[in-house]
Amino acid sequence: DRKDSCDKEKIMNLTLMCESNNGEACNDLVVKYVKGDGVKQNLSKAFEYAKKACNLNSIDGCEWYMSMIEQSGNKEWIVTLIPPVREKFASLKKTERIVLN
Repeated sequence: DRKDSCDKEKIMNLTLMCESNNGEACNDLVVKYVKGDGVKQNLSKAFEYAKKACNLNSIDGCEWYMSMIEQSGNKEWIVTLIPPVREKFASLKKTERIVLN
């Protein structure tokens, strides 16, 4: 019961941080919902958090979002969503390299 309580608190904190536009917290929620780590696995929630994380400039969030779009098999999404997400991902990676140098 103690672990469940801790997991619920972590999820609640991450959710509040994500709602406050913290992209990394949104990305952490993606991982939790994909793996079912501390929450019931829910790929729909993971997808929404990945989208938000990417919109908040999380490189990992964009990577998850692209992967989930591709795995969906939805041809319309793949054609319309992947190109702008790839472009954003590339831009974030370029910015990251500049910052690290």
